[in-house]
Amino acid sequence: MKLIKKAYQENDFLRIRDFLKRTYHEEDRHHNWLIDRWNFTRYVGQVMHNTVEVWPATVGIFENAEGSILAVVNSEGEVVNRDAGHAFFQFENIDFSDENLLSMIKHAETHFPIVKDGISKLYMHIGPDQLRFKALITELGYKQTGYKEFLSMIEIDDRHEVELPEVYKIVDSTIFTDGMKGFAHGKAFGYYKGDTPDDDDSMLAFRSLRNAPDYDETLDLAVLDPNGEIAAFAGFWYDDQNQIGILEPLGTVPKHRKLGLAKALIYEGMNRLLKKGAHKLYVGSNQEAYKKIGFKELYYQEIWLKEEVIQSK
Repeated sequence: MKLIKKAYQENDFLRIRDFLKRTYHEEDRHHNWLIDRWNFTRYVGQVMHNTVEVWPATVGIFENAEGSILAVVNSEGEVVNRDAGHAFFQFENIDFSDENLLSMIKHAETHFPIVKDGISKLYMHIGPDQLRFKALITELGYKQTGYKEFLSMIEIDDRHEVELPEVYKIVDSTIFTDGMKGFAHGKAFGYYKGDTPDDDDSMLAFRSLRNAPDYDETLDLAVLDPNGEIAAFAGFWYDDQNQIGILEPLGTVPKHRKLGLAKALIYEGMNRLLKKGAHKLYVGSNQEAYKKIGFKELYYQEIWLKEEVIQSK
């Protein structure tokens, strides 16, 4: 069966979100994105990178004759830094013909390479058990980079005691502003160095986040310091169809680190998710700090790379 490639339309955001929900499964084979990344990519990342308008034309939707989505090829919409030039593949749990896989690969190679200093680079994120796909891209000149993207999980089966230093308190986004969240995000991840934001990009991105279909202001949490400024933050997402939670993003402003603020936020988020019916919490990381809380590494994707010298005309 040859799949039909469809151009992305506005209503496809929710169609693909529903596809990601439908293709989720609890085995340790999470090939597809969870709903947090789909929302965050569109409503935060692309606002910060100014690609909201151009990204839709780069998304490849592959459907059967009945119009059901069977695969999606997409980027995160980033145009600078180490995350640009990456292709992600969301698959239905079926076997695809080489013809269809090559069509998806061609779509990625058409839309997602990044060119710098005369060299074109394209990274592909592939599950370790996707053997036929890896064989095809090996023939096309891709090689493993040795880098991996991890997914970890912790069971939510009981309430947790939330402990904070007395002068700090946890609030949700009905209390803090988008400017506060944006500045804290910039400080935590190092792109704001001073005592004030360098621009309003992050503030606008987190204002946009409130419009994401799966955003829940009661799950968008922060720790405030004695001055009422955000010391740490954690965003949680709830997939009601699969009764799972996802953590994205999590960060602590450097001067407030090593105080247990992130752990407290995770426990508070887990308690709130438990009330909603979640039984698992996922995070896209395998860092030791998560393991100490109880997260277990569940799955990873390999990152493959093809580099080509661009010939001058």
